[in-house]
Amino acid sequence: MTEKRELKDYLIEEIQESGFPLEIEVSSILEHSQWVVINNKPYTDPDLKAFRTVDVFAFHEPTTYDFEKYRPLAFSPQLILECKKSTTRAWVFFARPKKANVFPMSGQAYDFPKLFSTQGYRNRDKLSPSPFSYEYEFNYLADQVKGMRHIHYADFDNICITYSEYKIRKEKIRDRGKDEIFEAINQIVKSQSCDVKETANHVKDAASPYFPVVLSFIAIVFDGPLFEVTITNGKLELVERDHILLGYRYRPRYSLVDLHYWIDVVERESFSAYLDKIHHDISLVDEKILSNLGSLSTYLKKDRS
Repeated sequence: MTEKRELKDYLIEEIQESGFPLEIEVSSILEHSQWVVINNKPYTDPDLKAFRTVDVFAFHEPTTYDFEKYRPLAFSPQLILECKKSTTRAWVFFARPKKANVFPMSGQAYDFPKLFSTQGYRNRDKLSPSPFSYEYEFNYLADQVKGMRHIHYADFDNICITYSEYKIRKEKIRDRGKDEIFEAINQIVKSQSCDVKETANHVKDAASPYFPVVLSFIAIVFDGPLFEVTITNGKLELVERDHILLGYRYRPRYSLVDLHYWIDVVERESFSAYLDKIHHDISLVDEKILSNLGSLSTYLKKDRS
């Protein structure tokens, strides 16, 4: 009886040290906020040629299933998340000042109408004095009444460019790396690129009357000490953060160039606040698409020939 109790106590301690409880917690928050959650969504790692999974893949149900609202488009906001916990390592991200509120989103906002529609759409410059470019228009959401608005990436003063992990210990022994962070980044970015490729193949072969416009937000939810480092005039400043933004580039196999990704790293207790930001972003993009829907509808016709 004592051995079983000791085993159970040991297992509970091990489970609490892992990221599994965090994944369940995050999934529950999403489901209570009208997101459809897929846990451990599979994908194939193109580099390792191995089957892998991402912790949380979710899509915003009220938007994704509202086909009539966006016809002939099908707007689908997504969240791709990895959940990590550490009681032994601090995550440290090194940042530089943001230069401008321009965030290329070529790896996250993909425009399937551009890929699979008729020549009329590809020549859209001739049809509209202000071409609708999903990737960049999502950065600047201008309204004559409300003025210039931005998605949440513009809220940051600093953009992180690299990272490291440092062991939490009193002994002055150098022990640093980036294994856990690197693994999490690879999971979400490769899952995202795999989803793009699979959706593209499906759209190309399907007889759907809709044109998917998919916007993915990718993030790591971290339960542990999170810090940002800036260096100004040679002086290093270390600040604890609950949310940082990491710029990242990756070239999936379907692309001839590096694509841009923006990865939110969010401390566990700030996840609900982060989700509020995502909901605000979705509403801004929703307004942008609807305000252009009339002109888009005149030449968005799938090429059946």
